[in-house]
Amino acid sequence: LLKKEHKLALLSTGGEMEYLRNIFIQFIQSNCSSAKRNILRAMGMALKLSVNEMKVLDNK
Repeated sequence: LLKKEHKLALLSTGGEMEYLRNIFIQFIQSNCSSAKRNILRAMGMALKLSVNEMKVLDNK
């Protein structure tokens, strides 16, 4: 059971990393400021930033 839980945790982490990778690439390629702001918010949520850290992103 522990091996299966560990395997699931690795898959979950890999999925999260893939998601972050994809939105990071979108951020780099985007020329639209509103799209970049939305992508930053998505990255902040994926990284589990605090409320204060999210406010800093909103002010960028």
